[in-house]
Amino acid sequence: MSRPFKFQNIFKLLIAILFLYSCNKDGSPAPTPVKPKVVISFVDSVTETSVVIGGYISDTGYAPILDAGFYYATDTTRLITSINTTSQISIGTLRGGGGFRAKITGLTAGTWYSIASYAKNSSGFGLSSDSLRWDYKFTTKKLLAIGDTYGGGKVAYLMQPGDTTYNANVQHGLIASISDIGQGSPWSSASTNNTVVCNALGVNLLQGISNTDSIIKYNPSPTTTAAAIAKAHRGGNYSDWYLPNKNELNKLYIGRIAIGNFATGGYWSSSEFDATNSYKFHAWYQNFANGAQATSLKNALGFVRAIRAF
Repeated sequence: MSRPFKFQNIFKLLIAILFLYSCNKDGSPAPTPVKPKVVISFVDSVTETSVVIGGYISDTGYAPILDAGFYYATDTTRLITSINTTSQISIGTLRGGGGFRAKITGLTAGTWYSIASYAKNSSGFGLSSDSLRWDYKFTTKKLLAIGDTYGGGKVAYLMQPGDTTYNANVQHGLIASISDIGQGSPWSSASTNNTVVCNALGVNLLQGISNTDSIIKYNPSPTTTAAAIAKAHRGGNYSDWYLPNKNELNKLYIGRIAIGNFATGGYWSSSEFDATNSYKFHAWYQNFANGAQATSLKNALGFVRAIRAF
């Protein structure tokens, strides 16, 4: 009789243990797991091809989180309401609730995306769009091209590897005024062509800025010079316009078709020829009929197109 009694006691002990683990500390039954609740907490660091996304699990649904992450799609006309979505990125298992994040790469520049966070437990998937509203819809940054309207004018040049301010992750370049801002303007405002050298000898990218300031400094009536006209331009309410130097001006010539509105005459650059006695009265211009660059006396009249850097 002792052996049946022993098994009966073990059976009772197992029943007690199962009952203990099926109840809360107050003796009530453990809640039945439900799908978790999750929201998008932030969208940050949006670039041309990537975005950093944050999610937050506000309720685990009384069960461990088996997986969490994000669904994203180019379909932005309707809610993301199921896991049958274009793309997914998984974070994996999580301990409890709280925040999680991921960087999504390989996106298409200039494209709108809808995105939903998700969390999964033993009861199923919870989606941030369960609340029947967009959590987030975002667009990646558009890659600029020559001729695009941007920054108060037209994109005239995009920095290439080795150029000043080139950055593989952020586009930089030059913007040209939408149209000519001077059509019969002298390089110098002196009464004769005998203008002293203005120390405007810069020919590298962005050196047109210092050239422009120097020309204005050395001219008796700076408001009439091509440099002053360019500096006074306020396209897009920007105040950092200047007269391009000879190499910057050539970038405009190369992109002239996409930029548009150029004449077929000569455009002043902000570059003097040199500082010698023989040529200090000459500055560089470019003929937009054939692209030829040459020098002319500073009191000659030419077209003016302003530029600014971004």
